Amino acid sequence: MWIEGIADSGVKVRDVTVQTDKGGEDIEIIHLTDLHLSWANGADLEDTLVADTYRSRAWSRDGKFLSNAERCLDLGRNADRIVITGDIYDYLTSETAAQVCKLVFGAYGNIAACLGNHDIVKAMGEERVWTEQTVSERLETVKESWINDIYYFSEVLGDKVMLILMDNGSTGNFWDSQVPLFTADLEAARAGGYAVLLFYHIPISTGNAKYKRTLTLDKGQIETKNFYNSYADTIWSGSEGASGKIYDLIVRNGDIIKGAFCGHLHSDFYTEIDSSAPDGFPTVIPQYILKSTAFEHGHALRITVK
Repeated sequence: MWIEGIADSGVKVRDVTVQTDKGGEDIEIIHLTDLHLSWANGADLEDTLVADTYRSRAWSRDGKFLSNAERCLDLGRNADRIVITGDIYDYLTSETAAQVCKLVFGAYGNIAACLGNHDIVKAMGEERVWTEQTVSERLETVKESWINDIYYFSEVLGDKVMLILMDNGSTGNFWDSQVPLFTADLEAARAGGYAVLLFYHIPISTGNAKYKRTLTLDKGQIETKNFYNSYADTIWSGSEGASGKIYDLIVRNGDIIKGAFCGHLHSDFYTEIDSSAPDGFPTVIPQYILKSTAFEHGHALRITVK
């Protein structure tokens, strides 16, 4: 399970160690999620959706959570990679994009990030009435200022671990374009003997009935979620389209996928995804759901790959 501590800055840090047989220097990855940063300038407030959200959503207004984000980001300043699993923006404005480019992406040279559901909305709940064109336009807008490809990003660190970031947050599903990329990366990881770490925003189902009622790891807090047949009730074995294909690729490569890391729920949870090796030998993939940096003095997960 996770080892928990408190950094000098007050950030709650959970530690996970991933063992490989590669040797060499340790690789350090700092996982953060759900920064929920927001700013709005005069031009932004001319948009009715943004103006209404700015007035009603004092929770994150005017970069309220920036200090928490900076404390957490500073933990990873010298790490091999900082990975943020979505909801960097609380809602989409040009000023938020500019500030994030300057204070987050531009201030730390080692960040990779995937999208969350908040990163492309201008008003809470508006996705319920979105058209396909709206989604496309929002994604194009975000793409202009994002640090890496918004749909899929992968890299190998230290010739022993492959990081794979996939968007399942913007629409709640994976994308067709991710399937061949993920397939090729898994083949390359297997050939190279790399451990694979997955990063996405919304937790996926475990396929294990013992996670029907999963208690949060937050001390003193009673909160349970169903991770058996998917928290979001969309991405699980048998899902249609790309989500089903990505899920099947994950659970059929459990011998090389050493961890899955996500956020979205604003609480800490630990689950295990039922999976197997290609030959059918059963195993599990640990899935770590991390609490938002916006709470308390911030939250981070330090992954050490040995």
